[in-house]
Amino acid sequence: MRIIATSATGASFPAIGMAGASARAAPQAGRGPVDVLAGLGVLLLFGLSGYALEYLGMPYLSDGGSILTKLHPATYTFALALVVAVVANPDPLTYAVSLASRRLGAIAVIAACAVIYVFVSRYKPDMTAAYLGDAMISAALVALVLADAPDRSRLWLARLIHVIVIANALLAIVEVTTHWRLFPFGIRGAYMPWDYRATAFFGHPLDGALATGVYAVILLTAPNVPGLAARLRLPVILLCMAAMPAIGARTSFTIVYLVAGVMAALGLLAFLRGRANVNHATLLAVLAGAALLPLAALAAYNLGYLDGFLGRFQNDSGSADARFDLYNLFSRYGLAEMLTGYSLIELKTRIRVEGLESGVENAWVGHLLQFGIPLAVMLWCALAAFLADLIRVAGRYAIVPTIFMLLVISTSVGISGKTTMLVMPVTIMLILLGSRDTTARRPLSPS
Repeated sequence: MRIIATSATGASFPAIGMAGASARAAPQAGRGPVDVLAGLGVLLLFGLSGYALEYLGMPYLSDGGSILTKLHPATYTFALALVVAVVANPDPLTYAVSLASRRLGAIAVIAACAVIYVFVSRYKPDMTAAYLGDAMISAALVALVLADAPDRSRLWLARLIHVIVIANALLAIVEVTTHWRLFPFGIRGAYMPWDYRATAFFGHPLDGALATGVYAVILLTAPNVPGLAARLRLPVILLCMAAMPAIGARTSFTIVYLVAGVMAALGLLAFLRGRANVNHATLLAVLAGAALLPLAALAAYNLGYLDGFLGRFQNDSGSADARFDLYNLFSRYGLAEMLTGYSLIELKTRIRVEGLESGVENAWVGHLLQFGIPLAVMLWCALAAFLADLIRVAGRYAIVPTIFMLLVISTSVGISGKTTMLVMPVTIMLILLGSRDTTARRPLSPS
């Protein structure tokens, strides 16, 4: 159960008569503080989950507290980085227009979320859309901040991502094997000590499994990943795969292991056809790993490492059925609800009547129920534009991770609640697969 709070040289446009070199250098101005803030934002995003913030005394998920505590510190940090990037530029206004024109999808997400927030605040005061700040706007901020990040900054950010994900995977394994947690699972007064799943640094298992899974899929499919030596790629992949049962999300586990199986089959086929350039050391390592893998799986099973995970397949406490029962919430979805969505009281009542203790575990359904069809479709179109920009910037190797992310969002609260299930995988993709802008849209010269 998830607890959701309710409360390139990317050139700026050159002025007429300016030298091309100075125009091309404009986005570099002030990048030092921006890149430091971007790194701090990444560290906060992946290092401080909602559960960690609650444990440290910040009422991020629970009721009460200042409205400022309802946004993740990483969101504030990315917003500050964007402001510094614009203000520190020699021509702030022109650079802001250039940046927006190169990241129209991010601007669309921010605008759509702003429209929904204003509408909900004005016409549905018992409901809040503030969660969209962390659920969606933070991802747009990351895309804007990283648009002109130089290669050296991307490299150390990539190394930071590798260290964080590896540390989280190791901690997840330790938590499950020792039954000790760094941070409690849940919020004060609603801890879930009976749930075996690791929270580690990334927090809720769905968030942690998605981020770890997207990272593993990138290592499995992309030929070049910055910041990680080639000899370490296979051990890191195996570590992430070993941590997936500890984190415990079944959809993410299935996708990661399916992709790994497909890539292994394709690699074997290429080797048999003589198309794979494999040295003897790599071949011996693969053969040894293939021989030891069944033994490792058997040892993990006998030691009880897989007990909790396998138990979720046998008894998931109705989680799978709830993903189908949630469509009963549309039984009273009349014209008024189609236009504006349910009121908060009615939505909670309908959820309780249907026995959906885990909430609405489908983000798209959640948007329809909360906001109605027009606003939900507007938000989805903005998200589609954002993901199109993401794939354009990150390349074709971002397609599989993006589909992976959308599948998980479709089977969980996802972006219809206060989660990091969009910003975490997007940040990983932009840093490991993205590249700096090499062109910028220029305004038409006056005739």
